[in-house]
Amino acid sequence: MKIQYIDIQNYRKLKTCRIRLTDEETLLVGANNSGKTSAMDALIFFLDQRGRTAASIASGRSPSSRKLGAADFTLSNWHQLNQFGQAWANAEEVGEKISDWQPLCPTLDVWLKVEKNEVHRVRHLIPTLKWDGGLLGIRMIYQPKDLDALKADFIAHFKAAEQLKISAEKNAEKAQGGSASELSDFKFSVWPGSLREYLEREVSKAFEIKSYILDPAKLITDQGSKFLPQVLVEGQLPLDFYPFNGLFKVDIIDATRGFSDPYVATGSQHGASNLASQINQYYNRHLNPTDLPCDEDLDALEAIAYAQHSFDGRLNKVFNKPLKEIETLGYPGFSDPHIRLSSRVNPIDNLDHEAAILFEIQKTSHAVGMPLMSLSEKYNGLGYKNLISMVFTMMSFRDLNRHGFNRHLRVI
Repeated sequence: MKIQYIDIQNYRKLKTCRIRLTDEETLLVGANNSGKTSAMDALIFFLDQRGRTAASIASGRSPSSRKLGAADFTLSNWHQLNQFGQAWANAEEVGEKISDWQPLCPTLDVWLKVEKNEVHRVRHLIPTLKWDGGLLGIRMIYQPKDLDALKADFIAHFKAAEQLKISAEKNAEKAQGGSASELSDFKFSVWPGSLREYLEREVSKAFEIKSYILDPAKLITDQGSKFLPQVLVEGQLPLDFYPFNGLFKVDIIDATRGFSDPYVATGSQHGASNLASQINQYYNRHLNPTDLPCDEDLDALEAIAYAQHSFDGRLNKVFNKPLKEIETLGYPGFSDPHIRLSSRVNPIDNLDHEAAILFEIQKTSHAVGMPLMSLSEKYNGLGYKNLISMVFTMMSFRDLNRHGFNRHLRVI
């Protein structure tokens, strides 16, 4: 028995592709950003059993070692998916069936070549009683768990966001006349503004992996023919178990792409693991307005102070009732201090997450009215990330050596 083909659909930039496995080693070779890492990540996400419990295997939940987010869905599919969300908000019956979603969801097809003397190993995957060895296919789809629940939850959040935006616009109109300063280029946004925004936060809760048996008679094997993924039968039921248990094993050696000295302690300036960390370090060395501030830092410092003041007011307001309840228990007494909550707003802390560095794409679509799509740095090719990282490291060394610890250097 061997894996003959692996077909990937709707995963990142791999809209539809086929990997033909050789008898021994199979190498993926291509230019930067051609999809090599995406192909490997798809295999790991769907096939890696590390972290799977018996319950998660039975339910089809994804392995804990990898998580799939909304940005892992092929970008060209988001226009149609957002249309589903807009139709739901308008009480239109669109995107109501799981078969509407399946052609747009990340999918992995695994085709096994099984000899007749191995049929007993795959008896749980045999498509028909007439099957007597040969090719056998399984499709794994990352699809909605419960479309009715997904629709109801999205509509509730979307309607609440729309109402809040209306209130914000009214408040802005009232404050416009008496405000000493205005952020004319600032546009208030509330989550979720679309189905994509909703799933960026909720996809792991709303989606799961389900497996389906494919029909070997419909498989296109001719290399000269255009490869098209097989369409599932309407109403086809998924398997209630992980299909490849005991058939093959997946071992992973993760890529290590660093420029650090292995003898330098983690956390030093040479150990930055991603661009966000490098931006963080560069900011603290050269651009931080709170360290030896000058006149050009005044606007930034005022904005930080105003944000902290506003958030502190909100914190103390929402915690007023719990704190009052504490007072009923006898605290504070006559000489005890009262409790007040205070936040600390540090702009650079907000770069400490995977989407701190965004790569903007589809600018032409944005120009004609479609929303601009952005992806976090982890979705850029490893080669490009390494090049950018090296250049940024050299810039940091240059500016540090040229200007010492002048934190107000502006690079143009």
